[in-house]
Amino acid sequence: MAHGILIRSLAAFAAVGSLAACGSNAGQPVAPIINPGTARPTASPTPMATSSTTPAPSASPIPTATPTIAPTASPTPTPTATSNITEFAIPGGTGHPTRITVGPDGALWFTESSDQIGRITTTGTVTLFPFSNGGMGAYGITKGPDGALWFAQRNGEIERMTTAGSVTSYPTGQTDYDTFAITTGSDGNLWFTTHQTNTVGKITPAGVITEYPVPSGSFFAEPAIITPGPDGNLWFTENGDDKIGRITPTGTITSFPLAAQSNPFGIVAGPDGALWFTEGANRIGRITTSGTITEYPTPFNGEGTNITAGPDGALWYTEPQIGMIGRITTTGTITQYSSGSASLADIVTGPDGALWFTDYQSNKIGRLVP
Repeated sequence: MAHGILIRSLAAFAAVGSLAACGSNAGQPVAPIINPGTARPTASPTPMATSSTTPAPSASPIPTATPTIAPTASPTPTPTATSNITEFAIPGGTGHPTRITVGPDGALWFTESSDQIGRITTTGTVTLFPFSNGGMGAYGITKGPDGALWFAQRNGEIERMTTAGSVTSYPTGQTDYDTFAITTGSDGNLWFTTHQTNTVGKITPAGVITEYPVPSGSFFAEPAIITPGPDGNLWFTENGDDKIGRITPTGTITSFPLAAQSNPFGIVAGPDGALWFTEGANRIGRITTSGTITEYPTPFNGEGTNITAGPDGALWYTEPQIGMIGRITTTGTITQYSSGSASLADIVTGPDGALWFTDYQSNKIGRLVP
């Protein structure tokens, strides 16, 4: 797989296979690369609504200590299972849903490749909120610390949307199709990635933006998904440079290299205090906050895309190329569930205890009961 292919084409999915169990093995420890990074403040954001912001100077990053690496144990396989999946069609049928998150109102909110943000209740009622973006759509979305939804437009802007649909826009100064994923940090700010300009950005609830360049190796870093870690830092995947990145609230970046062409993409904090991530190289990875990495091969060339912590203490992830949803326990046991779709995108645990996922090509939102 070419570097960055998971990011560049959400639509290029192929359907293969059916229900299957897995084999697995442990990865090898790797030596981390540490870079303190340099904060780079952007221009003052320009809200489209009534709010106003004032730029603040960037923070001075503080170097971190070298992580200690140690090997981990081998995983154990288990048999296959069946699932209970329901899908809800999105009105219009052309939105192509991408990322999904739990909102502050108990509903699920999702982005589309068209200029709409969607809301779906746990009973399946869908409401769409249009916004102006010139047809470029949005990708990342998260519940903010202020009770609003924040999402990354593909035109280089960060947007804030109330649950009533009122939108405020904050330009990052980046290029089209650049702003990518977004999450809420433990520091009360929003953190986002820019794919083409290789930065991790921070935006306060008031709209002040600071960006930190991600050092690149043989390839551009191409930071993808970002998530808060159990250690108070933010963790992200470097899809182009085959690394897992960590950034402190003050901007210090540490990168942990993977094998060449690993193409990490999704990442989430697990119930075991580690971070779990997907790889385009048909593996699910686990990294401790000190940098110990273990990888578990997925069966049938299942290239995991996005991943979430499930309601059952396991990790759940999408495998669009083989039309499956995978489940991996914290000890490495993998079970796969056939979804009947070859365009699965994001997945998240809903407030109802079910797994909710986006079905990109089918223009549907799915619900899986574990």
